Amino acid sequence: MLCIDHLGAQIRETFSDGSKYGMHISYSIEEKPLGTAGALKNAKSLLRDIFFVMYGDSYLFLDFPKVQSFF
Repeated sequence: MLCIDHLGAQIRETFSDGSKYGMHISYSIEEKPLGTAGALKNAKSLLRDIFFVMYGDSYLFLDFPKVQSFF
């Protein structure tokens, strides 16, 4: 799930539902910038009980299942 605001239309046009890249992408669209906590609150209905939060300009080499199992 991507929280999008500025240039969000271009992001959706480029990645669509993610199937071209072997994934499923859903979007939470902010009408105005909400900050990290506001973006999560806006996306609450799309979130599961357990989720990761990353900034869009972060790129990390992580084994997410391993990180999740640690916590």
